[in-house]
Amino acid sequence: MSRWREPILNHFDNGTTNGFTEGCNTKIKMLKRVSYGLKNVEVYWRKMLLGFVPSRSYFHTIRQRADYILTSLAARRMIVSQRNPIGGGKP
Repeated sequence: MSRWREPILNHFDNGTTNGFTEGCNTKIKMLKRVSYGLKNVEVYWRKMLLGFVPSRSYFHTIRQRADYILTSLAARRMIVSQRNPIGGGKP
């Protein structure tokens, strides 16, 4: 109990909790269960990304939501391509 003293007191001082992190972990576990048997890793990544896209109330049109999803996927592909350049030898 003594080693948790500071985090417990932080909650009362600042209202900080790890609720958001716990919610993310629960959502990832649920998506993992639903995705059991998927053979394509890209589909698995897309499912994870879609699980964390804000709800429609954040977007005025479906077009904006589609643009948001596509830019997220494009950014992820860019990061992956920077890690593993073509002809770059070992990743």
